[in-house]
Amino acid sequence: MSITEKYRPTRFDEMWQWPCPSLTAITREIERGRLETPALLRGDYGEGKSTLARIIGRRASCLKPHLHSYEPCNDCDGCKSIKPYHRTFINDYRYFEIDCTAYTPDQLLDMILENTWGSFFKTAFRRWVVCIDEIGRQDIKYQRKILKMIENLRLHVFLCCGSADKLDRALRDRCVIRPLKPPTSDQCINALKRITQKEGVEIRDAAAILLVTRLGCNPRRILKNLATAMSLADRSIGIEQVELAIEMSNEC
Repeated sequence: MSITEKYRPTRFDEMWQWPCPSLTAITREIERGRLETPALLRGDYGEGKSTLARIIGRRASCLKPHLHSYEPCNDCDGCKSIKPYHRTFINDYRYFEIDCTAYTPDQLLDMILENTWGSFFKTAFRRWVVCIDEIGRQDIKYQRKILKMIENLRLHVFLCCGSADKLDRALRDRCVIRPLKPPTSDQCINALKRITQKEGVEIRDAAAILLVTRLGCNPRRILKNLATAMSLADRSIGIEQVELAIEMSNEC
């Protein structure tokens, strides 16, 4: 398993941006039992849109929601059913995630209707959570069909998109917006230190700062380059390994 998948957050407080306004809003909605949807999870590549949707999906699938007011337990069968590397995924615990670029609107609707008719387990949410990924890569006609589906089905729908400007105005207006922004430099550096410690590798402060600043505080890009730097280093990652890792990633 790649380091980006191995350390993909599975709890809200593991998100690199934690705490931030969008995460605070969602966790408080879960605490109050009133999840506001449809919701648009907007953010650039690697900032955690799909990751956040899966954490919500874990909470929706959690069989022990009494253990925490909003976090999934990550120990029950419902939480464990959601894997970090699946792109189209349906479980029996009220979570359905799909990359809409692989399906027509009719196929998407048929799959949702077929698989969300009910739940075999008593979980945290009454309704299914459906994550529709990459909606911004589809045209306006496609998006308007999705809008009709959202209006007619009683589901918690999360749309993942790089930019709200790529959405049809009617669909965007129907959603609550939950923007994800890059974590701060300090948040990135703290995450790097946690991960390298778990991997049994030291990253020097100057190397961590360089890695974070050169890659714009983007979690996925940072982790990809960290993996290369770890391969180049012995037990300690310095500036030389980070610079070489970034140089290698920039070569086409």
